[in-house]
Amino acid sequence: MCGLLALQQRAWTRARSLLGRLLERDPDNASAQCNLGLACLELGEVDSALQHCLCAVRLSPQDADANNNLGRVYQVQGHMEKSLACYLIALKITPWNPLLLVNAGAVCQQLGRSGPAATYYRRALQAVPEFADAHSNLGILLLDQGQYQRALRHFEQALEQRETADLHNHIGLTRMALQQLDLARAQF
Repeated sequence: MCGLLALQQRAWTRARSLLGRLLERDPDNASAQCNLGLACLELGEVDSALQHCLCAVRLSPQDADANNNLGRVYQVQGHMEKSLACYLIALKITPWNPLLLVNAGAVCQQLGRSGPAATYYRRALQAVPEFADAHSNLGILLLDQGQYQRALRHFEQALEQRETADLHNHIGLTRMALQQLDLARAQF
């Protein structure tokens, strides 16, 4: 229980320590393997994260979180097809999980599959209309396609949820593309 609290608090080193001790007593605890994989990933320990996530999926193949975490590890390693396969397995288990939908969309976008990426982002927004990451990622996709007005709407909706320098930059670039130079300058 303390390991989960440490994860929720984003205390990755503490979570790694607590979950590691739990796994010494119970190495077949799929949830602990999954969570330790996440902590290791957040600490940049990608090889350890991979081992724990693989173990979690082997112990509990129908665990959406384990498949999601394994997908994240593969994504960090640059194994996009493997990453997407993990996200798709997780989406079969929880088809309207907005985080999984955005993760699948991001990998599709990295693979140059803009149609499926947009579909995953839109599904995420159906599930959670105010999901800033889905709006931001869809905005980037639309910006790359030259759909500036639509991109701007998504960036502005994301900005309503979370203010970041990246979103201001995206809005500024979009306004420049729309020849709204004074409005663009205000974003930088």
